[in-house]
Amino acid sequence: MKTLDRFKDAITRKYRQSFTKQITQLGQSYLEEKERAIVRDYAATSSNFVPADQTLYSAVKPGQYDQAYIPIGVHEKIGGKGDFPNPGELFCASLAACLDSCIRLISTRMGVELTELSVAVEGVVDIRATLRLTQDVPVGFKSLKINVLLEAHHDISQDILDAIVKAAEHSCVILQTLKSQPSIDLEVRPTSSNAEAA
Repeated sequence: MKTLDRFKDAITRKYRQSFTKQITQLGQSYLEEKERAIVRDYAATSSNFVPADQTLYSAVKPGQYDQAYIPIGVHEKIGGKGDFPNPGELFCASLAACLDSCIRLISTRMGVELTELSVAVEGVVDIRATLRLTQDVPVGFKSLKINVLLEAHHDISQDILDAIVKAAEHSCVILQTLKSQPSIDLEVRPTSSNAEAA
Protein backbone atom coordinates (compact mmCIF):
# COMPACT_ATOMS: atom_id res chain seq x y z
CA MET A 1 0.00 0.00 0.00
CA LYS A 2 1.31 3.44 -0.91
CA THR A 3 2.25 5.89 1.83
CA LEU A 4 -0.54 8.29 0.81
CA ASP A 5 -3.13 5.50 0.94
CA ARG A 6 -1.95 4.46 4.41
CA PHE A 7 -2.18 8.08 5.53
CA LYS A 8 -5.74 8.37 4.19
CA ASP A 9 -6.72 5.15 5.94
CA ALA A 10 -5.28 6.40 9.22
CA ILE A 11 -7.17 9.70 8.91
CA THR A 12 -10.39 7.82 8.10
CA ARG A 13 -10.00 5.52 11.11
CA LYS A 14 -9.24 8.48 13.38
CA TYR A 15 -12.31 10.33 12.08
CA ARG A 16 -14.55 7.29 12.67
CA GLN A 17 -13.28 6.90 16.22
CA SER A 18 -13.75 10.61 16.91
CA PHE A 19 -17.24 10.62 15.41
CA THR A 20 -18.34 7.53 17.32
CA LYS A 21 -17.11 9.08 20.56
CA GLN A 22 -18.92 12.32 19.79
CA ILE A 23 -22.22 10.55 19.05
CA THR A 24 -21.90 8.48 22.22
CA GLN A 25 -21.40 11.63 24.27
CA LEU A 26 -24.32 13.37 22.58
CA GLY A 27 -26.55 10.36 23.18
CA GLN A 28 -25.67 10.32 26.85
CA SER A 29 -26.44 14.03 27.18
CA TYR A 30 -29.83 13.49 25.51
CA LEU A 31 -30.65 10.75 28.00
CA GLU A 32 -29.74 13.03 30.89
CA GLU A 33 -31.55 16.09 29.50
CA LYS A 34 -34.28 15.01 27.10
CA GLU A 35 -35.08 18.62 26.14
CA ARG A 36 -31.72 18.79 24.38
CA ALA A 37 -32.83 16.02 22.02
CA ILE A 38 -35.69 18.07 20.55
CA VAL A 39 -34.97 19.37 17.04
CA ARG A 40 -37.14 21.87 15.19
CA ASP A 41 -36.57 21.86 11.44
CA TYR A 42 -37.93 24.71 9.40
CA ALA A 43 -38.62 25.74 5.81
CA ALA A 44 -40.59 28.63 4.35
CA THR A 45 -41.60 30.20 1.08
CA SER A 46 -41.86 33.95 0.62
CA SER A 47 -43.23 36.33 -1.98
CA ASN A 48 -40.24 38.52 -1.16
CA PHE A 49 -38.25 36.18 -3.41
CA VAL A 50 -40.87 35.26 -6.03
CA PRO A 51 -43.82 37.69 -6.38
CA ALA A 52 -47.15 36.24 -5.23
CA ASP A 53 -48.76 36.87 -8.64
CA GLN A 54 -46.41 34.39 -10.35
CA THR A 55 -48.52 31.28 -10.96
CA LEU A 56 -45.93 28.74 -12.05
CA TYR A 57 -43.02 29.52 -9.73
CA SER A 58 -42.14 29.95 -6.09
CA ALA A 59 -39.11 29.37 -3.89
CA VAL A 60 -38.49 27.70 -0.57
CA LYS A 61 -35.79 28.45 1.97
CA PRO A 62 -34.74 25.47 4.10
CA GLY A 63 -33.62 26.31 7.61
CA GLN A 64 -33.56 29.60 9.44
CA TYR A 65 -30.07 30.48 8.33
CA ASP A 66 -28.62 32.18 5.26
CA GLN A 67 -28.96 29.35 2.78
CA ALA A 68 -30.12 30.31 -0.68
CA TYR A 69 -33.72 29.82 -1.70
CA ILE A 70 -34.47 26.74 -3.80
CA PRO A 71 -36.51 27.67 -6.90
CA ILE A 72 -39.70 25.67 -7.32
CA GLY A 73 -41.72 25.07 -10.47
CA VAL A 74 -45.16 23.61 -11.07
CA HIS A 75 -45.20 20.08 -12.55
CA GLU A 76 -45.73 19.87 -16.31
CA LYS A 77 -48.77 17.63 -15.77
CA ILE A 78 -50.59 20.54 -14.12
CA GLY A 79 -49.49 23.26 -16.50
CA GLY A 80 -45.93 23.96 -15.44
CA LYS A 81 -42.89 24.10 -17.69
CA GLY A 82 -40.78 21.53 -15.87
CA ASP A 83 -37.81 23.88 -15.74
CA PHE A 84 -37.33 23.73 -11.95
CA PRO A 85 -37.80 21.02 -9.32
CA ASN A 86 -41.42 20.59 -8.29
CA PRO A 87 -42.62 19.98 -4.71
CA GLY A 88 -43.08 16.25 -5.34
CA GLU A 89 -39.48 15.95 -6.45
CA LEU A 90 -38.32 17.83 -3.35
CA PHE A 91 -40.41 15.44 -1.26
CA CYS A 92 -38.65 12.47 -2.87
CA ALA A 93 -35.31 14.27 -2.50
CA SER A 94 -35.95 14.79 1.21
CA LEU A 95 -36.62 11.08 1.72
CA ALA A 96 -33.58 10.05 -0.35
CA ALA A 97 -31.29 12.49 1.45
CA CYS A 98 -32.50 11.44 4.90
CA LEU A 99 -32.03 7.73 4.26
CA ASP A 100 -28.65 8.35 2.61
CA SER A 101 -27.48 10.34 5.65
CA CYS A 102 -28.65 7.63 8.05
CA ILE A 103 -26.81 4.93 6.10
CA ARG A 104 -23.60 6.98 6.17
CA LEU A 105 -23.87 7.71 9.89
CA ILE A 106 -24.66 4.12 10.87
CA SER A 107 -21.92 2.72 8.63
CA THR A 108 -19.40 5.01 10.29
CA ARG A 109 -20.54 4.04 13.78
CA MET A 110 -20.23 0.36 12.84
CA GLY A 111 -16.76 0.89 11.41
CA VAL A 112 -17.85 -0.09 7.89
CA GLU A 113 -16.19 1.87 5.10
CA LEU A 114 -18.57 2.21 2.16
CA THR A 115 -17.21 2.26 -1.37
CA GLU A 116 -20.47 3.16 -3.11
CA LEU A 117 -23.85 4.51 -2.03
CA SER A 118 -26.88 5.83 -3.83
CA VAL A 119 -30.51 6.17 -2.78
CA ALA A 120 -33.19 6.70 -5.44
CA VAL A 121 -36.82 7.46 -4.60
CA GLU A 122 -39.70 7.29 -7.07
CA GLY A 123 -43.15 8.52 -6.11
CA VAL A 124 -46.31 7.80 -8.12
CA VAL A 125 -49.21 10.28 -8.08
CA ASP A 126 -52.56 10.27 -9.86
CA ILE A 127 -52.80 13.95 -10.73
CA ARG A 128 -56.56 13.84 -11.38
CA ALA A 129 -57.23 14.15 -7.66
CA THR A 130 -55.04 17.25 -7.36
CA LEU A 131 -56.96 18.88 -10.21
CA ARG A 132 -60.28 17.86 -8.59
CA LEU A 133 -61.32 15.93 -11.67
CA THR A 134 -62.50 12.93 -9.67
CA GLN A 135 -63.21 11.84 -6.14
CA ASP A 136 -62.39 8.22 -6.94
CA VAL A 137 -58.69 8.59 -6.12
CA PRO A 138 -57.03 10.23 -3.11
CA VAL A 139 -54.74 13.23 -3.31
CA GLY A 140 -51.15 12.28 -2.64
CA PHE A 141 -48.55 9.71 -3.55
CA LYS A 142 -50.06 6.30 -4.27
CA SER A 143 -46.73 4.58 -3.79
CA LEU A 144 -43.08 5.23 -3.04
CA LYS A 145 -40.29 3.01 -4.32
CA ILE A 146 -36.85 3.27 -2.72
CA ASN A 147 -33.80 1.71 -4.35
CA VAL A 148 -30.58 1.58 -2.31
CA LEU A 149 -27.25 0.71 -3.90
CA LEU A 150 -24.75 -0.05 -1.17
CA GLU A 151 -21.28 -1.50 -1.48
CA ALA A 152 -18.35 -1.85 0.89
CA HIS A 153 -14.96 -3.55 0.88
CA HIS A 154 -15.06 -7.26 0.00
CA ASP A 155 -14.58 -8.36 3.61
CA ILE A 156 -17.98 -6.93 4.59
CA SER A 157 -20.79 -9.46 4.28
CA GLN A 158 -24.17 -8.80 2.68
CA ASP A 159 -25.79 -9.52 6.05
CA ILE A 160 -23.95 -6.56 7.56
CA LEU A 161 -24.95 -4.28 4.69
CA ASP A 162 -28.57 -5.39 5.06
CA ALA A 163 -28.38 -4.67 8.79
CA ILE A 164 -27.06 -1.17 8.07
CA VAL A 165 -29.96 -0.42 5.75
CA LYS A 166 -32.47 -1.87 8.23
CA ALA A 167 -31.05 0.29 11.01
CA ALA A 168 -31.07 3.33 8.71
CA GLU A 169 -34.71 2.68 7.84
CA HIS A 170 -35.54 2.64 11.55
CA SER A 171 -33.63 5.90 12.18
CA CYS A 172 -34.73 7.80 9.07
CA VAL A 173 -36.91 10.66 10.32
CA ILE A 174 -38.59 11.30 6.97
CA LEU A 175 -39.38 7.64 6.31
CA GLN A 176 -40.73 7.03 9.81
CA THR A 177 -42.78 10.23 9.62
CA LEU A 178 -44.48 8.90 6.50
CA LYS A 179 -45.32 5.69 8.32
CA SER A 180 -46.57 7.30 11.53
CA GLN A 181 -48.89 10.04 10.19
CA PRO A 182 -47.94 12.93 12.50
CA SER A 183 -50.36 15.59 13.67
CA ILE A 184 -50.47 18.60 11.34
CA ASP A 185 -51.53 22.07 12.41
CA LEU A 186 -52.29 24.36 9.45
CA GLU A 187 -52.78 27.97 10.50
CA VAL A 188 -53.76 30.84 8.20
CA ARG A 189 -52.61 34.23 9.41
CA PRO A 190 -53.81 37.50 7.89
CA THR A 191 -51.25 40.01 6.70
CA SER A 192 -51.15 43.32 8.51
CA SER A 193 -53.01 45.06 5.66
CA ASN A 194 -55.79 42.44 5.63
CA ALA A 195 -56.09 42.59 9.40
CA GLU A 196 -56.50 46.37 9.30
CA ALA A 197 -59.14 46.13 6.55
CA ALA A 198 -61.14 43.66 8.63
